[in-house]
Amino acid sequence: MVDFEVTVDPLEEASAIGLLLDPERHKLEPEGHWLRWVKRFTGRDDLVVYRHLEQGTWVLGVWVIPGKVITELVAMSGPPDHWPWDLPDREYLKSVVRPAEEQVRQMKRDMKAMGEGRKQARLEAAEARKEAAKHLRRKGLGEGAAGMDAWRPWTSDDASGEAGVFDGMGRVMA
Repeated sequence: MVDFEVTVDPLEEASAIGLLLDPERHKLEPEGHWLRWVKRFTGRDDLVVYRHLEQGTWVLGVWVIPGKVITELVAMSGPPDHWPWDLPDREYLKSVVRPAEEQVRQMKRDMKAMGEGRKQARLEAAEARKEAAKHLRRKGLGEGAAGMDAWRPWTSDDASGEAGVFDGMGRVMA
């Protein structure tokens, strides 16, 4: 049996996907007023502005491997110190220039809030069904009220996940 070791060269990988700083394609711009403000605003010193020569855009990027590998954060149509029309605002910068851990924490908070919102909507819908059932009983429509009481959201009983034929009350008919 032949043993072999696979090694990964981060610079080679970065070069393969176009992140390696290439003087034929990228030109580092001097640190201007806007970049200094962004660094102060975000608290990050690893930011850089470069000109993408092939596309003719200016890019706010972050060093992955200082001096060698950059990843793009925001592209702009002109130099940021000249205030191009697509210069990112504070809120957008806050959202893209954050450590990955902070982005993950925010995503989890957002997902939890969405789940709580869906749970609250289900509770409100159930309360509305109860009120509708009470109203139907007062009108002498007990059968309709029983249907409102028996309503349950549809869930699949099998692994197929296919829906059956519904009876209009949220129940699957056999």
